[in-house]
Amino acid sequence: MQLHRFATGGMVSTGLALFATLPAAAQGVVDDALVAKAKATEERTEGWSRGLELGFTGSFSHSDHVVGAPDGSTMQIGIVLSGDAALVSGAHEWENELNLQHTQSKSPALDRFVKSIDQLDIQATYLYHIASPDWFGPFARAGLSSSALKGYEVRATDTSVQRIDRDGATSTELIPAEEDIDLTSAFEPMLLKQTLGVFADPIREDDFALSSKAGLGLQQVVVGDGYAVTGEDGGVLTLTQLDGANEIGAEIELDLSGKSGESMTYEATLNLFYPVSSSAETDFSGIDALNTDLSGKVSFKLSGWASLDYVLGVRRLPVILDDWQITNGLILTAGFSLL
Repeated sequence: MQLHRFATGGMVSTGLALFATLPAAAQGVVDDALVAKAKATEERTEGWSRGLELGFTGSFSHSDHVVGAPDGSTMQIGIVLSGDAALVSGAHEWENELNLQHTQSKSPALDRFVKSIDQLDIQATYLYHIASPDWFGPFARAGLSSSALKGYEVRATDTSVQRIDRDGATSTELIPAEEDIDLTSAFEPMLLKQTLGVFADPIREDDFALSSKAGLGLQQVVVGDGYAVTGEDGGVLTLTQLDGANEIGAEIELDLSGKSGESMTYEATLNLFYPVSSSAETDFSGIDALNTDLSGKVSFKLSGWASLDYVLGVRRLPVILDDWQITNGLILTAGFSLL
């Protein structure tokens, strides 16, 4: 039996690919101001464009003799780093993205902070725009998804832990309350993805943008000596050692983004990967073998440096964990532009 699970902590990925531009505007008799606005939206700017933003998140609440709530303080602090760099040269376009989100939380059940979100995503994409239509062409992409720090589980009471190694050997140990139950090292497990195919960006406007990609995908799950929580019975927590895997298959992706008014923006990405060949020892077939990754974000701008964001992540990667991994949250972010 092969069981996989990412390191403890929420997994949400909110980064979206940058998109190519629309073809030239249709000819017609329109206001000069609308023509200027359309051209500014549609034309790609030659050369490099860069951006780097640093954000901080936090929340605090305290309960004392409240019916149905434990006494004590609940705190959450986090950091969000988002960067991009794009190069446009004629028909060629090269896009690079970096997204890091890390959150530490403390509840009345524990006297210490533990990580609740730890997600790192890096992606590079090359696109070639054909002459007509210029919103269509081939692309190549490589990406990395992992956690930045080690993975662990923390319990409020002493916990008996049984570890099952890849060779079937087992060992049991007692972990004291509030001490780390080690699962994985930093950057484990690491999901590497490569895609070669075609893209289409038929709609690229400020209020609404649509982008799609389809092609041949490869993905590798790289693991070290880490473990995943695979069960708990009779007070014993079971950890199973992770296995790596290599897969090849068909990949489809759909991206949406836009804004409503001057203060609300939204973005969403749906990625589907169906493996036709896998080194993993699993019995998945048909729809059960489909890899699904959905991420979304709705942001309300409160000021020039603050926003209220709702983020959602829904992921199912059968080769790692045969279950839906869902994270969502409402985050108040103070952001600063570094580039």
